[in-house]
Amino acid sequence: MSLRSLVEECKVAKEMLFITLRDSADKKISKASIEIRTGRKWSVTKADEHAESSLRHQLTDGATNKRREGLGHGQQPH
Repeated sequence: MSLRSLVEECKVAKEMLFITLRDSADKKISKASIEIRTGRKWSVTKADEHAESSLRHQLTDGATNKRREGLGHGQQPH
């Protein structure tokens, strides 16, 4: 494995740990402000906020046309 893929795997593991702790059924764990240690350039909380805002934007924006598609091209979401 390359170094880049190892770093990406580490980021994914830390993100999964963050989500598991944040969404825990145990109130003490979910309310505790547990800080997951990361490097200087990447933060798990900022990555989570970015991912959630991207999903919110995708939900509000809906299906958009790509390249040279005209208006009304494709199926409308229900």
